[in-house]
Amino acid sequence: MSGLLLKPVVATAAGFFVGKYFYSTYKNRRLYYLGMVDFIAALTNNLSFRQEKLPVLVREFSVGTNSVFKSQLDAFSAYISEGKPFTVTCKHVKNDIAAIENFFKNVGTVDLFTQKEALNAYKSDFTDKFKKSEEDLKNKGMAYLKLSTLAGLAAGILLL
Repeated sequence: MSGLLLKPVVATAAGFFVGKYFYSTYKNRRLYYLGMVDFIAALTNNLSFRQEKLPVLVREFSVGTNSVFKSQLDAFSAYISEGKPFTVTCKHVKNDIAAIENFFKNVGTVDLFTQKEALNAYKSDFTDKFKKSEEDLKNKGMAYLKLSTLAGLAAGILLL
């Protein structure tokens, strides 16, 4: 009897974890854009008030941000302080790699007024991407999770 119930449970669990993988893709994309929007806001505030050096600001911000965006800030810190090549660390934002590279490579390279205007434009762009990724997480991510779990359950029932 227990062997009979084991097949649907294992198949449902397998379906759940497949769905969780797809859900985490949308979740990581959302976390990345959330970090971008917050980082741009921190840069804007820094330009207006504190005017700290960029490496100091990056280190301070990376302490309090999410793990997905923290790895990007670590790569950016290595780019600005050690001269290492810049890479986008989140594989789930591959459609926006050019915009992200453009943002990070141009931060701190122009005068104050132009930098503020550019940051406002980037903030608007990445806020739109964040909102879209939030909708995708809610709609597509949850749909993949639920459908994969149900497909696993259906496969488990068919194995009976």
